[in-house]
Amino acid sequence: MAAIQAGYARNGWKAVVWSYLANASLILVQWYSPASGVPMLRKLTEGQRRTIAHWGMEFIVVVAGVLLALWLQERVAHGNRLKDALNAEAAIHNELDENLMGLVALESLDQCRRDRLREIDHLLRTEGATRPILSHIILDVDDKARISNFQRQQVYTGMGENFLDTTWRSANASGATSAIDPERYRAIASLYASFALLQQTIDTDRDVSAKLQLLAYGTPLSPDVRARLIEAHTIATRNWASFHDSGEARTARGVAKSMKKLGWNDKLRMDELIRRTENQIEFSGYKLKPCVKPLKNPFD
Repeated sequence: MAAIQAGYARNGWKAVVWSYLANASLILVQWYSPASGVPMLRKLTEGQRRTIAHWGMEFIVVVAGVLLALWLQERVAHGNRLKDALNAEAAIHNELDENLMGLVALESLDQCRRDRLREIDHLLRTEGATRPILSHIILDVDDKARISNFQRQQVYTGMGENFLDTTWRSANASGATSAIDPERYRAIASLYASFALLQQTIDTDRDVSAKLQLLAYGTPLSPDVRARLIEAHTIATRNWASFHDSGEARTARGVAKSMKKLGWNDKLRMDELIRRTENQIEFSGYKLKPCVKPLKNPFD
């Protein structure tokens, strides 16, 4: 029994069954031999021995055929799992590229966010101030810009960055990632975890941005209004600081470094995404403020 368990642990159930079949074949040969040491079989005629051996071999052939069919079925299923994993990884790779492009855009706005937070802080510290902040945080808006009047007065906002994980969650739910090497899977999961934390920060920023938007309309800063704005400004400032204190792993260059370790050196792809973003800005008639830094390829 110990030998059977050891064989199963090493080779799986099919190897053990094949071993049994080989042993059964050997037994049949021994039975058929006139020198068989089995007393009952020594009483059988040669024809009876031949019949037993014939049916025994047929049984072995049938079982071997079933096992062969199961093995082939498993190989086909394994091939399909590998194909699904490759397709899923290609889609995941593309989703991570898009997320990285969003992080590149977010980093390009860093100085604008810092300058606006300082401006808001000064405004909130000035007693009785009602002066609105009419300028857009990142745009020098002119009449040619294809944006609404509301968008022209965005006090604190970004470029609409979103870090997605739809493809990743779908691949996990369907089991397509099960054939990915465990170490490689953990590395990809770590990238998505970093983007998930950044997305939480962005979602929080959107909430406080809606509150800070009150500063665009010259609303009198009553004590109650000022308190709400100070709270929103504090959260936005904390988010900005956490973005800088999160370590290299959550920077665009850090993400690119991790992707390179996965064999994804996407310099050309990132150049393409940067050109696409720049073309969209130009088509929209946006004129960016000097505080917006050029989009930089993190694979350079």
